[in-house]
Amino acid sequence: MKNRRWLLLALILVLVLPMSSTLAQVPPQTDGPAAGPTIAEGNWYLVEFEAPPLAVHARSEEAAARAMFTGGKLNVESAASQSYVNQLVEQQSQFQAALVRAIPGATVHRSYQVALNAVAVQLPDSELETVKALWAQPGVARVTPQMIYTVDMDYSLPLIDAAALWSQVGGRDQAGAGIKIADIDSGINPTHPLFDGTGWSYPTTGTWPKGDTAFTNGKIIAARYYPPTFDVSTEEEASPQDHHGHGSHTAGTAAGNRVMATYGTSTIEVSGVAPGAWLMVYKGLFLDETGTGATGSNLMLAGAVEDAIKDGADVINNSWGSTAITFPADDPLTKAYEAAVDAGIVVVFSTGNSGPGYNTTGNPSSPKFIEVGASTTERAYYNTISVTAPTPVDPALASFPGNEFSDIGPSAIPTTTIGPLPYLPTDLLGVPDLSLPGMFEGITETAPYNGGWIALIPRGEHDFSDKLDNAIVHGASAAVMYTDSERTWKGGFTASGRELYTVMISYDLGQQARTWWTTHTDDARIQIGYPVSAFESETPDMIADFSSRGPGVDLTIKPDLVAPGANIVSAGLGAAWNSWGGTSMAAPHVTGSVALLRQLHPDWTVDQIKSALMNTASQTVVDLDEVTTADVMTQGA
Repeated sequence: MKNRRWLLLALILVLVLPMSSTLAQVPPQTDGPAAGPTIAEGNWYLVEFEAPPLAVHARSEEAAARAMFTGGKLNVESAASQSYVNQLVEQQSQFQAALVRAIPGATVHRSYQVALNAVAVQLPDSELETVKALWAQPGVARVTPQMIYTVDMDYSLPLIDAAALWSQVGGRDQAGAGIKIADIDSGINPTHPLFDGTGWSYPTTGTWPKGDTAFTNGKIIAARYYPPTFDVSTEEEASPQDHHGHGSHTAGTAAGNRVMATYGTSTIEVSGVAPGAWLMVYKGLFLDETGTGATGSNLMLAGAVEDAIKDGADVINNSWGSTAITFPADDPLTKAYEAAVDAGIVVVFSTGNSGPGYNTTGNPSSPKFIEVGASTTERAYYNTISVTAPTPVDPALASFPGNEFSDIGPSAIPTTTIGPLPYLPTDLLGVPDLSLPGMFEGITETAPYNGGWIALIPRGEHDFSDKLDNAIVHGASAAVMYTDSERTWKGGFTASGRELYTVMISYDLGQQARTWWTTHTDDARIQIGYPVSAFESETPDMIADFSSRGPGVDLTIKPDLVAPGANIVSAGLGAAWNSWGGTSMAAPHVTGSVALLRQLHPDWTVDQIKSALMNTASQTVVDLDEVTTADVMTQGA
């Protein structure tokens, strides 16, 4: 068969990567009860009407499409588009007037005409008769309660062979030039070096910047937010500012500038996959009441995609989702994002972090989207843990990695290595284990422990926060937790704000450290190295254990692709850098790659871009045994 240049370029872009193993970012584990899908309180409903939204209408009528599309993308500003939108606005106004008469106290807070023909309604109550009255209004096609969705690069770029495609577009700094990447997430940290606007200028066509101009700078050309329809953290604000870090991380992976970063003991060069692209940020996820997660409702996220279409995005990254089972035809949010595809925009979603079982992919999900699972990278960042006394120390305990917990209280973050300090094995509650020889009530108040000690805590049965609370009560200076024999010490773990620096180690090393103490008691010492260091110790190109597997809820093959989603370094809050994992981190690798293909082939359709990526993806990803090639419901194409 005759070779074609586009096929060669697509082959260069190897996006399905063999590797080991939400929503999107892996939710840090707490060992507490699992949370189910949430229907938010507040009497909020999304009311859809019978007439199709603009993006669907434009595709359904050939004459309308010719007048409403420019260069393969929906032109919301065209006269034909505006005429149709005005019709929908008039119909929605009539509904609003009738609603107030039928249900006193009901309020319309937002309307949608492009991705959905719908309005967001807050009822005075959720009594059955009130909801039935809402359904009974003329022209209403569907009423859906508010649903909640949750957040599910340097080193990873060689794994997708980004440099090969960069050379085709004029070099790394030009990669993605002229392309608009939309990131619907928890907002943006505009002062981070990855988003510095120095030397950037706005597009020369259209009206720019858009949204809150305090957050735009030439690199960021649009910044919007969607007021939460539920209670959020008191740290939050009504602006595109990122207070979680997830949105800044995903935006940086997709399109961050090329800069130098210091993370732990390493100084590395980082950039997004498409550092030359413009960024458009839409804050549809807010820091939750616990201060650890980021969540948004279908009402907020529908508004975000509506504006992304209006603003002219070329590709939309979505590193979030839900575990609720909804069929695309019944879910207005899925239909809204399908409408973005109808408008000529590539839509990328993370598949979720509920693996390694099958039938675990999240939603929104659709054959129209590119849905991305996660694979591993070779490098990871760990603390160096050492048992230091008495000498000679067992070589296995002399130096080994520990996995730093997230969400540690600020006062507990060290500035240098912790220890060497004496340590005490605890029981499953985090209390010094009185069943061990040499242990006694009040031991922490005696020398050498009354000068500071480290808790050696077994994982299991109780929530991490309970264990750490007990260790704090008994005066621990830090904690080394070891996992059980069934679970890995890798992945994400949360201290839930506890003021105790904590790391996770393997089961075998935890047992050996426990035995070392029973042999040497008061003379045993341990230290926790800080900051973290790079370990080239992981198996690359293996499916990540958390990566959700197909099929999709409609029995389609999902994921479509996998990309690096473990130990990805990108932007954090302030000037910080974070190394995070999850399908959240994998999706923006594909989003950035889509930007490069759109730059090289501006005439390609959404289907052609998806087809090129899937048909030329590497199929050498291995499963968790590190030998067997992952099947199609694990690695996709």
